[in-house]
Amino acid sequence: MDIYRQIVNMGIDQLIDTSSLIQNIKKREMISYMEQCLLHLTQKQKTRIYKYYYQGKTKVSIAKEENVSEGAIRKSLSQSIYQLRKMMYVYLR
Repeated sequence: MDIYRQIVNMGIDQLIDTSSLIQNIKKREMISYMEQCLLHLTQKQKTRIYKYYYQGKTKVSIAKEENVSEGAIRKSLSQSIYQLRKMMYVYLR
């Protein structure tokens, strides 16, 4: 619904540039799908991804917070990204 409001509120010059509009829609669809994929991860994986990618924490600081080794965090993040890539591959095919 939000995308339609944005289209309605755009100026005529923005509507003429359909390539950027289509790219914007595709980007939003991909983000939405990525959010759905994130739901399939474990809570621990989601939390670690959030800390690392959204909060900008280092693997070392996450490991200290969770009282685990940095290697455990590295492995967990790698596995999480691998799972997300597999799910995204299905979307992109």
